[in-house]
Amino acid sequence: KEFQGNSEWEFVYMIPVAYEEKDEDVGFNYTARNKQTMLKRKPEFYVWVLLVPSFIITTVSLFGIFIPTNHIGEREEKVTLGLTTLLSTAVILEIVASTMPKAPALPLLG
Repeated sequence: KEFQGNSEWEFVYMIPVAYEEKDEDVGFNYTARNKQTMLKRKPEFYVWVLLVPSFIITTVSLFGIFIPTNHIGEREEKVTLGLTTLLSTAVILEIVASTMPKAPALPLLG
């Protein structure tokens, strides 16, 4: 009830866990409290922004290998299609890179 939503993660549950331990050296008991948290990743962003366009571009580039050539410009269509798919891939990767948070190292949960 206290948690706000997130576009990338879904909060599933939190279980408070308490256990009692005894310290042998000092001779006193203490209670440790932990909380187990279950998070579920929402993959919609990655599927619709990265996977689906990449699949479509790869399919188009594979079909481009087998398209018939024209008698006037024999390789012009294939080169144009190859360059267009390469440019589309670069644009998609730039969009994904700009939406990722900037950090000096890779995230542990990534």
